[in-house]
Amino acid sequence: MKPKRKLQLAAAFFLLAALVAALLLWLRLQRQPELPQPATVVAGSSPEQLDQMATAHHPASSSLRFELDETNSKRMIGQDDPENERWADIAGNFYSSEFARGFSYEDKSETGPCVRVRIKPAGKTLSGRLEAHGLKPNFAYQVKVMGDFADRRGFELIGYRGRWRLPGRGTNYSDWDYQAYENKEDIEAYILFDFLVTDDRGDAILDFALEQSLHVLWNVTRQGVIIREPNIRKHDLRADNPATYARPKEAATVEYVYGEPEAARYTGAPVRLPEGRYSASLVLTEESFHSYGRDDGYWASPLRLPLEFYIVGGK
Repeated sequence: MKPKRKLQLAAAFFLLAALVAALLLWLRLQRQPELPQPATVVAGSSPEQLDQMATAHHPASSSLRFELDETNSKRMIGQDDPENERWADIAGNFYSSEFARGFSYEDKSETGPCVRVRIKPAGKTLSGRLEAHGLKPNFAYQVKVMGDFADRRGFELIGYRGRWRLPGRGTNYSDWDYQAYENKEDIEAYILFDFLVTDDRGDAILDFALEQSLHVLWNVTRQGVIIREPNIRKHDLRADNPATYARPKEAATVEYVYGEPEAARYTGAPVRLPEGRYSASLVLTEESFHSYGRDDGYWASPLRLPLEFYIVGGK
């Protein structure tokens, strides 16, 4: 073949490859929903404004009233993850070395961490009640439903309404990343749909229902945040216990934790799973607030509960 002919063929090949790449990029952009304008932009918002958003959607209860026990609920399974756990509260106050040495999610004694869950086995969405005792104090936990690859249909329906996590320490993956990855059984498919913040004893109660798909949590008080939905929890924080904190503080602080919607899924409408049977797990993940490092954590998921539920009755 003549050199000129070879050059012409090479040029045609590269042009075709460029056109295919451009077409794939265009198709990918078409698959992403157009995001609505942010509901609220927070840039130095006053505590009064944050109080209004937090109070309107999550009224504070006067006290915790526990009702779950071994007769009406199941206990989540704890597993320590020392390489990824966070040892600071939502305000960045570090726990003492004594507290860290004595705390274990695997502790099944009466004083150890205990999270009990009761779900509604069938309904229009996954719903139930969670009661936590003795978790990390003043601490934020993501609440997720995580797919079971053995239930391939449910696994993918969860992932396509939530997020994917491929092996390794990466976090942000698209539907295309999932589709292109060969060993799909190694991927996590989950919907982060709610969160809780414990009190100074590590206790919390959450009545939950899967109605949204979230990306991550932020501390509005300490991090710059654009708020698309007023999904904010107010927390009065005291870090004055020397048995818990490395550097106890006399003054209390007010913290506001925000659940950011998952951009690729956010349309402003409720997110729910299609009808059918699901085998999955309810998972609690420690929120790291993007403070990477061993003591600041890397989204460890130390508590989970396998469950089966049915979505019935349509939307």
